[in-house]
Amino acid sequence: MKKSGHARKRKRTTFLKIFARTGLLALVITALFSLFTREFIKMFIYEKMSTQINENISLLQSLIDTDQTNGRITDIQSDLCIYTRFEAGVEQHWFPTVNSDQDGNFAIAILSDSEGDVVYDSRNMFLCSFVLDGEGNLANGKYYCDYNRLGIEQLKDIQYKYTHLENYRYAFYTVRSAVINIDSGEFVPTELEVSVYETDPGTFETNIVATDAYSIDANGFQGETYNNLDTDSLKNYPVSAGGGFWGAEGAAVDELEADMKGIPGNYTIYSEQGRTQRNVFTEQQNRTLYLDGKEYTLQVRYMINVWNKGTKLFLLLVTLCALAGTMLIALLYSWRRHVLNKAQYTFEDYQMALTNNLAHDIKTPLAAIGGYAENLKEHCNDEKEERYLKSILDNVAFTDQLVSRTLDLNSRSTIKELNITEFSLRELVKECIEKYLPLLEQRGIRLVTEGEKNLRNDRIQYLTAIENLLSNAVKHSCQDACVRIVIGEKSLLIENDISCKIDTTSLKMPFVKGDKSRTDRSGSGLGLSIAEAALELCGSRLEISSTDTKFRAEIRY
Repeated sequence: MKKSGHARKRKRTTFLKIFARTGLLALVITALFSLFTREFIKMFIYEKMSTQINENISLLQSLIDTDQTNGRITDIQSDLCIYTRFEAGVEQHWFPTVNSDQDGNFAIAILSDSEGDVVYDSRNMFLCSFVLDGEGNLANGKYYCDYNRLGIEQLKDIQYKYTHLENYRYAFYTVRSAVINIDSGEFVPTELEVSVYETDPGTFETNIVATDAYSIDANGFQGETYNNLDTDSLKNYPVSAGGGFWGAEGAAVDELEADMKGIPGNYTIYSEQGRTQRNVFTEQQNRTLYLDGKEYTLQVRYMINVWNKGTKLFLLLVTLCALAGTMLIALLYSWRRHVLNKAQYTFEDYQMALTNNLAHDIKTPLAAIGGYAENLKEHCNDEKEERYLKSILDNVAFTDQLVSRTLDLNSRSTIKELNITEFSLRELVKECIEKYLPLLEQRGIRLVTEGEKNLRNDRIQYLTAIENLLSNAVKHSCQDACVRIVIGEKSLLIENDISCKIDTTSLKMPFVKGDKSRTDRSGSGLGLSIAEAALELCGSRLEISSTDTKFRAEIRY
């Protein structure tokens, strides 16, 4: 069943209304784009995690093999702390950096034996490289200070003070003296100098802004004491270099140790944490390796919070840019539509004025022609002339009705206020039916009315609409047909029997008839247009459709 979507003319609108609609669409598009970008950020970081954890565990495995070859097994501790890390970003810096140094992010490595006991892990430690002599001694290498286990509170305070400095500042640590245990690979810095550097973001020049010296108690740590350690170059031995704090938070390492203790093998896990940490990605890989013929398990885990300050700002900027772009497009489209509408409205006003003027100008000579024809008919004795005069009067009456209905149609576009009252639709339908009772009896048309509904609207406009629709139904029903009127809660239906299907595509347009013959005098082709115009004023709409046997006109209020 085909419904007409063509109105008498477009309902007029303003630039603000057009922009409101297109602006709403722009907001929806922006929201969808923002959601897409949000998922892209998460996917991007996860893909980086998947790639880097493979590279990271392969690098650590290679370093451990090198340490074993060089006879420096104790260097494994420093390698785990230094090289276990994650960083996501791009070289062009359009995507904010997300790395394991940020709060809430962790990159953790554990080396455990076949019994599941931890041998080395990447928890926070103070690391430094020492060259004790120039003879290629095996004692030359990387050393670590597990200050948490040794209970050296001064190093804890120093780490807290100089880690995560702001305003483009960073700390450089110089070990001036230390107690070193060559066999275990451990040491304690007893004299430590900390220099704070600041980088100018414009020129990238770096300057020292503060230097602090600390004397640290070794807390009874056993080893050989080395004083006046040189840091300039390999001129005077022993030499210290590359001091600093490395590794993950101890609590995160303890959690991994508790989770994975005694679970050897090679496998990968991935999870996105539950409700409280929905955006924290966790990925882990294990590798089996051998040291001195014994089996060990290397475990690396990343725990990365997607949303830090940088990624949140990135998402906000992308969303704002998308909003600005879509709003600009919406603004340009709305302005273009507004300009086209103004031209269309101007043309419609010109057409209406022209039609009204022509209709008024036609009425005067039409009345004169009718009057002359009436006078001639009164004094005419010739049957043939009388027949001609009757035809003239019929055409004058039809033309006068056509002019009047055209003026009626045009006048509805000038109505600004409605006379709102409450009325019964059934009573209104009954009033309309009374006008067509003689014609209904003459053509043997049966009329059925069902339902009841009180409506609060403009009664005159509804009366006009129903009267025109009923007139259309009666005139175009076949002989002995049935016209059915159903009053519902949300609509009023007028249905009549027809002999063949009617094309309703343009039927609501002025002067368009279901019967394509222009000589048909059964109607002006304005009834449906007037009905729709009246209903539009009331905020209602008219829908028409046709089958091979039924024509339906439905008012939706």
